[in-house]
Amino acid sequence: KMGYMATLRNLRNILTADVSSESIDNVEEFLVNEKAVLNSKQLPFRFFSAYRELKGVDSVDAPRVLKALETATDISTKSVRGFSDEDKVYVSVDTSGSMEHPVSEKSKVNYMDIGFVCSMILRNITKRSEFSVFATKLLNVTLPTDNILRNVEESKALSGKVGHGTNGYVIPRDLLERKVEFDKVVIFTDCQMYNTSSYGYWGTDTDIKTFKEYWSQYRKEVAPNAKLYLFDLAGYGNTPLSIEQDGVYLIAGWSEKIFDLIEATENGATAVSEIEKTVV
Repeated sequence: KMGYMATLRNLRNILTADVSSESIDNVEEFLVNEKAVLNSKQLPFRFFSAYRELKGVDSVDAPRVLKALETATDISTKSVRGFSDEDKVYVSVDTSGSMEHPVSEKSKVNYMDIGFVCSMILRNITKRSEFSVFATKLLNVTLPTDNILRNVEESKALSGKVGHGTNGYVIPRDLLERKVEFDKVVIFTDCQMYNTSSYGYWGTDTDIKTFKEYWSQYRKEVAPNAKLYLFDLAGYGNTPLSIEQDGVYLIAGWSEKIFDLIEATENGATAVSEIEKTVV
């Protein structure tokens, strides 16, 4: 019998080997076993990779294995820390073209995948959340909180629908204009944009403020206790963690322990050392 990680990696082979229905039953049962999932310490990114591998497989058994992967992903989020289910959370993902860059030379996973997987997990573990995508413009998107992996796939289809720039300031500007109070705002991008108005986009109206200015105004007028977690997933040569005023955490790079980083910032003094140990 294969271990949990080996089973995940071999699902495609199992389905294409034309094994018996009983064998698929056993695989399905193993995948959704809560103890097996939690003991395996598989992070949601692994389930997403397996899910995507199976999407193109022609097999009568593929649909139920995909469903089992959804269930397993949901179980795996029980180990995610740093968020209370009472937190009101806003999550946004950069869908500009550069986010399609692979996270490493041999990886099939790109920065946009990471952003969407993390976003859907956060929405799954918090009862009250909003989700958006942004590039040149901003688009708020309503999706159910379950079906994490399917939501990632659907979200990827939004790429290109909001332009190709990286105008991060549209996020705090929108929150300010709508006067919606959030406890935590989490943004996934691949560039530094906290002090920018229109990153990589020419011809911008000079009346537009920087992300930082809009955020400060949002904190002052709408949500005085809001925290901002701005993940620069590419993190080229930047300090792993920069703590700014106004409850701002600028995190450069990414790790599969990405949620531990958010918990670390909640713990104050130990945050920097924790993040420097885990961010790549």
